[in-house]
Amino acid sequence: TEQVSCNLVQAPNGCAALARDRSWQDPRTCGDLKRPTWDSMIFPLFALPVLALAAASVLWCVLKLLYLGIWRCKPFRRFINTHVGSVSSPMPRSVTLVTFMLRVQLILSIGSVFVFIFKTYQREIPPWVAWLEASVGVLLFTDFVFSGCKQEFRLSSLFELGALVDLATLPGIFCPWLQLRLGWDIWPEHGHWITLSFFRSFQAVSASEKLQSLRTTSGRPTPGSSASLAGPNVGITEEGYEILKTLVRFVALMSCFTSMVLCFEALGEPECFQGTKFATAMGDIDFFTMVYWVMETVSTVGYGDFSPKTVLSKATTMVGMFAGVALFTIQVGNLLQTMSNQKQGTGSYKPTKRGHV
Repeated sequence: TEQVSCNLVQAPNGCAALARDRSWQDPRTCGDLKRPTWDSMIFPLFALPVLALAAASVLWCVLKLLYLGIWRCKPFRRFINTHVGSVSSPMPRSVTLVTFMLRVQLILSIGSVFVFIFKTYQREIPPWVAWLEASVGVLLFTDFVFSGCKQEFRLSSLFELGALVDLATLPGIFCPWLQLRLGWDIWPEHGHWITLSFFRSFQAVSASEKLQSLRTTSGRPTPGSSASLAGPNVGITEEGYEILKTLVRFVALMSCFTSMVLCFEALGEPECFQGTKFATAMGDIDFFTMVYWVMETVSTVGYGDFSPKTVLSKATTMVGMFAGVALFTIQVGNLLQTMSNQKQGTGSYKPTKRGHV
């Protein structure tokens, strides 16, 4: 009763004080007053990346003009063609700088994910974490501009997956430091730990695969990078590297979905979905709940949180399970057969505008 009274009546500071007086284990979990809401997170999670995209577009236009102006300088052209690359010549003569920047992106992206995991347990950002994230953010922004230079600062490059991940994650990396130093309260109180930094796991995967591509294209391994794991000196075969790549992709995918579910559960049910369910013998359900239940049933996961109660729904469920398994089996077989035909050169012919011999 005291805890409910604390949640509904006491101010947040009084709530924490009452929690300490009653020896509750964790005052930070003292109820909804210390919990971020969807309304308070709309701007930092969704509007701020859009503003970052708009700001990056303006920056790209300025850097494009600067790039074209300096392009007349012969030493600059030589440096770009030798160490960076361009749209017309994506592979530079020397991959040393590109390899270094990819390693930086790989290490810092993995570090950003671990910092996010750390913040989910603390649910507060100590000053040293804010400074650490700001330092990481400066290096990631440098890599972001370097990638833009490689694309000659074309606006279309901002809509590539890697650039979109940078624009979505960099605001959340810089904002704790801005709030600490300048007092910019962009993130709501008790919601500073909810950012999109976990998406940087995909940047880590992309960097590792680009390192492997550089090793293959340049004809020599890049020692010290994850791509060099596939090199002949360590005895890992191509099949072994594919298994390793699949494992890395799986870890990145699991990290992203785990973090997303964690954030969604912390924010609670959005207001647009509240009050849409109705009570049945199966439980409180709505259309989306039934879609979720059918997916977990057809996929043979079966959490057991819902189960049909009426005869007609049970009969429909049996037919649906049989049809789902049969459809999945048939379609996977057709897909594998199509892939096999394409590999053997016996796939279907698609006419093109150019002449066919």
